[in-house]
Amino acid sequence: LYLFASESWNSSSLTGSRTLRDFSLSWTPFPDGTFHFGLFYDTSYQTELDETQETLVPTIRWDITSKIYLNLSYQYLRSDSPRGMSRTEAAAATFRAAF
Repeated sequence: LYLFASESWNSSSLTGSRTLRDFSLSWTPFPDGTFHFGLFYDTSYQTELDETQETLVPTIRWDITSKIYLNLSYQYLRSDSPRGMSRTEAAAATFRAAF
């Protein structure tokens, strides 16, 4: 099990105050390591654009054999700025077999 987390507080007379959070988690529940679960979350702030971005990426990987695996992932990105809010979502599946 791997876990990382951070939180920062920023304050400015021009942009106000904000809290930024980051964390990531990696977990392999079985002793043989054939199944992996990961989760990444991040918030960031771009001063020049006055934009806050939020990213969430969960992943699952199953090592079916030593030469075959299946990887599933999803990505969520949200941006907030004075120009408005945008949201992007993407999903991916990778199946790889090496012979």
